[in-house]
Amino acid sequence: MCVLVSKDYVVMGAGVAGIVAAFLLAKRGCRVTLLENRPAIGGVNAGLQWNGFSLDFGCHLFGNDSDLSTGVLLELMDGEVAPVDVKFASVLHGEVTPGFELPNLASLGPAVADRILRELLEACTLPARPAETLHDLLETRYGPTAALALDGCLRKVFSDGAAALAPEAIQATTFRRIRVVPDELAKLLKRLEVVDDRLAQGSAADPMSFYRDKVSLYPHRSFYPASGGMAGFASRARKVLERMGVRIHTGVTLRALSLRPSAKIITDAHGEFEPEAIVWTLGLGRLEPWLGGTNNIVASTVAVPMLLYYFDIAKEQETGMSYVNDFDLQTRVFRASVPGSYGSGNCPPGRSYVCCEVPISTESELWQEPARFSGQIWAEARRLGVATGEPADVFTLKARESYKAPRADHFSRSADLAAALEREPQILSTREWGFSVGRTVIELTEYLKHASAA
Repeated sequence: MCVLVSKDYVVMGAGVAGIVAAFLLAKRGCRVTLLENRPAIGGVNAGLQWNGFSLDFGCHLFGNDSDLSTGVLLELMDGEVAPVDVKFASVLHGEVTPGFELPNLASLGPAVADRILRELLEACTLPARPAETLHDLLETRYGPTAALALDGCLRKVFSDGAAALAPEAIQATTFRRIRVVPDELAKLLKRLEVVDDRLAQGSAADPMSFYRDKVSLYPHRSFYPASGGMAGFASRARKVLERMGVRIHTGVTLRALSLRPSAKIITDAHGEFEPEAIVWTLGLGRLEPWLGGTNNIVASTVAVPMLLYYFDIAKEQETGMSYVNDFDLQTRVFRASVPGSYGSGNCPPGRSYVCCEVPISTESELWQEPARFSGQIWAEARRLGVATGEPADVFTLKARESYKAPRADHFSRSADLAAALEREPQILSTREWGFSVGRTVIELTEYLKHASAA
């Protein structure tokens, strides 16, 4: 990657990556313009209004993973955050496992769990080998039995099996470790570093147990905007950026982008920009057409269609559960959450709301008539234990693209463009597959640390 040394930047895209990039550059004294196609900044960490509710686009929380990422997020929200004591669970084969968001493979039965553990320990002794697909990676890390079981979970979430996805897609899942043994045995086995990286141990009783020695800025494991839901994050971040001198334009349509003889961006309503450098946060697939690529990179990305069901409930209908992930193929809901219980001021007085995330094909009957299935979706939410009783109202939202993951051919298709960008001092395309907000902050800090106002 060429080192960006510049005073004048345009940041393309105002999702979390774009917001963080603009913030980090502005802190270095750079002149920054942030351009966003949508009407508001924030991307998936924005929201919408409905009947007095500030609704989030699914279940979103900030994790206190490092002082670096937490410090940036606290500054972007002017410190106006609320701690969230998260209570969560997962479901596999109908069995609920409290305190874990990843599938509990022990629910497959003692014989299968024993085989998975033996294969995992054997895999730990084998030399690492290159993985061309996510299936290869899962099999290398955990053995064939666990890989097969996780493949079924992936089909619930992505509608595609692990063999269709790139190894990097693991970052979009909860499968970076697996749960297969009780915590006491996991704690013992995790004394071996190579096992520690693959085996999960619960921390529900002490959420900061694995982080207390790593973080000092904030005492809680999870936090959330103090008011207004995730839309509160977006609005506070905008005010902070504007106070720092960042110029923000939304509703922007890109008409042209070129790098020779110097960087130039032409938009519809906001005219032309000729920055010294561009930070592109929208992915290589959307950059390729502007630079003359012909590999159709965008086709090598899985973009999951999603139905979001929002249920208006009374506060007393909350159960204390924050969210539950359901990995069973027989059910429709992947995640049921209660964002109405996070923070304050995102619901009318005495009310709360449940959000159910349903990955679905756009050809399905459910997609065509979502309201007709709201009773079934609510029944699943109740079975998952996130609320009781009946909702007062329901609102549905269709998202043709929700979360994304790279297909197995993504990096071969994008190799030429990625190599060309390494030689371009005028443009930096940020990593597309960081997924978590904390990881995005850390990676952008590393990428931009050489940017200088001098």
